[in-house]
Amino acid sequence: MTAYLLTWNPERWNWSYLQKSIVEVKTQGYCRERWGCGATKKIMPGDRVFLMKLGKEPRGIVASGWVTTKVYEDLHWDEIASQRGETALYIDVHFDTLLDPEIDIFPRAWLNSGIYTSMNWEPRASGVTIPDDIAAQLEKDWAQFSEIPCPFQWKSFSR
Repeated sequence: MTAYLLTWNPERWNWSYLQKSIVEVKTQGYCRERWGCGATKKIMPGDRVFLMKLGKEPRGIVASGWVTTKVYEDLHWDEIASQRGETALYIDVHFDTLLDPEIDIFPRAWLNSGIYTSMNWEPRASGVTIPDDIAAQLEKDWAQFSEIPCPFQWKSFSR
């Protein structure tokens, strides 16, 4: 299984229904979202994703989930680009953890040390592969932070 970093910058896309999505995760265990994946076409159903909030502080990881579709093309998420007929690549994700970044966030600063330093945590687009060793550590730290146990698939990486 592979893990990917997705990005969200509220200055570029307003997640106007974020609170509704957070409630969905709390009540039904997940929320389904369509998410842009940059130029990456290799993401597959069953891959793990983490969502990094960029832009103004607070910045950091706000969600984790599982990919449920292959990559597909549709009109661009940016309204102006969409009006010009531009397209973007997307995946569908079931977010199993979704935090309100104004209240609770896995801070970007925590990714500035140890194993995390070899990863670019602020890419210009979604869909960046997280190396297995970094993903395994992130999964453990994310589980501890969010107080949700590690998914079974990643426990095999524990030392």
